[in-house]
Amino acid sequence: MGSTTGIKMNWPLVAIAFAVIGVPMGVALIEDLGKDGDGESALARIGQVEDISAVEESATEPSLENADDIAGRWQEPAMEQAFFDEVFLGGPDDAKPALRGPLAGLDWYAPRQPDLSRWPKAGVEVGTASVVIAFPDDGTAQRVFESRWGKPLLMAGTDDLSRRIWTDADAQLRLVLEQHDGEARAMFSPCIPAAEYVGYNGRFAFETSPVLGATADQLAQRYGLRFSRLHGGASGTLDCPGVEVSERGASCDIVFERGKAVRLTVTIDHMFDPDGGPHLFDALKSRLGEVRQQSGDEHGNTWTFDHGYTVTQVAGTAAITVERVAK
Repeated sequence: MGSTTGIKMNWPLVAIAFAVIGVPMGVALIEDLGKDGDGESALARIGQVEDISAVEESATEPSLENADDIAGRWQEPAMEQAFFDEVFLGGPDDAKPALRGPLAGLDWYAPRQPDLSRWPKAGVEVGTASVVIAFPDDGTAQRVFESRWGKPLLMAGTDDLSRRIWTDADAQLRLVLEQHDGEARAMFSPCIPAAEYVGYNGRFAFETSPVLGATADQLAQRYGLRFSRLHGGASGTLDCPGVEVSERGASCDIVFERGKAVRLTVTIDHMFDPDGGPHLFDALKSRLGEVRQQSGDEHGNTWTFDHGYTVTQVAGTAAITVERVAK
């Protein structure tokens, strides 16, 4: 039969060519199937090709979590060990926070600007009874502090920011570490443990000299810049330390009558532990004596104690007020 295209085909030669090419391929396929043993093995091998394809796709399209990790992987290098040794840690036997190096001798109530020029990446903020050192951090600060000072008190404040807190009760000193966005902020401030805030002598622990019964002139002489007169001498304020979970120092208000202090009201916040009111109250009342009277309403609760103290917890606030009056 002739070709429909007009080209003459030599069919015997075409048949020979198919035989030469097709027979060896068929033999190879049969031998290959024979090696696998059965059709299921062959199907399994086909499935392996699909598995490889899936692995390749996952390598080029990471999960959302991995993508976030990649996006935040770069951070400014952490501070060198010499920075931690000189500013925070001291010698190998120093196991508690202290004012060292450029912070040594700092007066909380007449502060100076510490010299950290040796570490240009670190910044210093000097506030009222506080010093904050900010520096780039990749988690090193927490590891270094824990290795020397042990595990901290870990709290989440009213701003939902986690903080790690170390204290030295003997030195009445606290260090609060915040870490976020590749930066650490280490704040030193005076602090009196809540359980020791009221002394066994019937006065507050910060009273280096009795407040009640003293004149404004005497308080100015004894407390220096910590004391301020208000309202023409009818009242005054005293800068006082907070407790472990306080955001700031306590507010200490003094009322004078006939020239002498007759009432001292101390408001202690627990902003770093918003739900810690009951714990703070329990710590304070261990030194206040027995409860003589208790009252409360929707605005808060008030307790009066044998030793002349009145404690008030105002509803909806992260603070406790402790008041003492002259006998």
